[in-house]
Amino acid sequence: MNLFDADFTLYEIEQTLEEKFKAEEKTLRTIGDLDLSFEDYKYLIFKLKGLTKYITRIEVFEQYKLSIVTALVFAVRYEEDTKARYKELRKFLRQFQQHHVRFCIRICMNVFCELGLSMYGSKFNSLDDVFEVISIHANLPKETADVIFQTLEDYYSQGENYLLEDELFEKLNKIIQKTYPFLKKKAGNYAYSELLKDLYAACYNNHYSLKQLITEFNQVSISLVESCYMWYMKFSKNSNRLVKIR
Repeated sequence: MNLFDADFTLYEIEQTLEEKFKAEEKTLRTIGDLDLSFEDYKYLIFKLKGLTKYITRIEVFEQYKLSIVTALVFAVRYEEDTKARYKELRKFLRQFQQHHVRFCIRICMNVFCELGLSMYGSKFNSLDDVFEVISIHANLPKETADVIFQTLEDYYSQGENYLLEDELFEKLNKIIQKTYPFLKKKAGNYAYSELLKDLYAACYNNHYSLKQLITEFNQVSISLVESCYMWYMKFSKNSNRLVKIR
């Protein structure tokens, strides 16, 4: 199902996105949780290309900030070569003066702040910070999530050892960076990895229902919480400790 009508202006797209987040704020924990089809994404990109003629009017970008950040998030989801797309974006931003680039970074940060969405510990000091948080908001592909769950299962089944936490987070960071190779930093990955570790620990060590997990881990996409719960129920040797109610 497409979210945008074919004759929407960019202003109407921006309004639609804002209304969507306000109406579904309890279920939209990441921008990637939006029900944005590939056709919606392509239409959004087409409309945003019209902003390039306003390159000297940086305030125009603030007016459509949610549309811009949403497009960046779904570029991670839908583009086969996201790294190339981000290189194009960097090249485009190099046309700006440095204070304009900092303004763009602040605009992106404001999107997450105003929507009450997690920035996973990032201070948004650089474009790398922006790209890192955007990649997290694109949500992990199922294959990547499954590898992470298996890594966490191995960690807990061997006996939780705080001395091995750094090694665990390094493994998780490599898994995430393999999925998003354009990332240059790992601070946000580390914070996100810690959140996923806590989510899996909640499954492994306690009698949590799925509903309780969804409430407790409100920085994690509901679909990812559900995936973790279902993976644990199916594959963990310790799954009998979970409350089997939804």
